Amino acid sequence: MNPVLTMDSATLSPIHLFLQADLVVKGVMIGLLLASVWTWALIVAFWRRLGKTRKGLVRFERDFWKAEDIDVFYKAESETDLPSARVFAAGVTEWRRSTAGARSTRPGRASGSPRRWVRRSRTRSTRCRTG
Repeated sequence: MNPVLTMDSATLSPIHLFLQADLVVKGVMIGLLLASVWTWALIVAFWRRLGKTRKGLVRFERDFWKAEDIDVFYKAESETDLPSARVFAAGVTEWRRSTAGARSTRPGRASGSPRRWVRRSRTRSTRCRTG
């Protein structure tokens, strides 16, 4: 009483199963295929954008440390769309705003190379902590 099922590889192929399926099943399968293609397109676009941002970040950091004058670098890079450039521009803007009323020979101006600028700010923060 055991029926013998004869299945060959042609009847189990995905194309054959799709062609034999009902119209609703075909619609669902086509929808899933389109959703999969759309998802992979988004993933690839995201990875390309991430790679472009990473390359821009490396370029920005290299140019930052090579800059001779922070003001010139700020003017050149303040409109850049990179996240690190935006943080840099916001930091310089805030620094200028906070030192605008201070008495110094050059108020609100971050002159010199980035290395000297960082070294000066570290020295100031060390004096504040130890004083």
